[in-house]
Amino acid sequence: MKSDWLTEHMLDAIDGTLSEADRRRFENALVEDPAARLRFEELSHLADMARQLPSLDEPVDFTAGVMDRIQHINHPWWLRSWYFLIRPHVIRVNLLGALSTAAGAVAAIALGISLFWQIEPSQAPVPVDTPKQYVMHFIYDDPHAKQVYVAGSFNNWQKEQIPLTDSSGNGTWTGVVPMQPGLYEYMFYVDGHWAVDNHALRYKDDGFGRKNAILELGTGNEISI
Repeated sequence: MKSDWLTEHMLDAIDGTLSEADRRRFENALVEDPAARLRFEELSHLADMARQLPSLDEPVDFTAGVMDRIQHINHPWWLRSWYFLIRPHVIRVNLLGALSTAAGAVAAIALGISLFWQIEPSQAPVPVDTPKQYVMHFIYDDPHAKQVYVAGSFNNWQKEQIPLTDSSGNGTWTGVVPMQPGLYEYMFYVDGHWAVDNHALRYKDDGFGRKNAILELGTGNEISI
């Protein structure tokens, strides 16, 4: 119960709005509750920091400037007509003219909608050219291999990101990789070691005594998707 009373009056104590009797009771209760005293000290410190922050006053003409801009916005005629239609109005008509007035209002609304749809610009999506892609079929032959991956500049040489599979069990490891047009270097990563693609048409020295196979896409000789 004492802890609940402290929590209930803690903000008033920080703001200094407690009565003299409640203030003395609050201070005595803090002495008997170390956890509440620590919380009170932390909150008081935060409140002191907040009081030291500079106050930011809005410019004198802020409200007037905003209202002036709102009043001078030039809305399209159809939007002004719509605001007029949905805004409540007091209309006095005689009983005999009520029907003709309603019919006229319906006709006006129909005309406004018709004109709106006629002047609204086309919203049809603009076709965007989709860059050409390729499907590359990688093959590596090794009946003794346990795990085979393909890696290269097309995947930042992540060694074990693109696995090949030996679905037939005869040592022919294959994999299909979708790729963008460009010039790439690649190798196979077999059982923890790099291996060259012996079926590649072009190679480049990798600087470590091995050869990277060269793959050039965009010549029209690959399978396009």
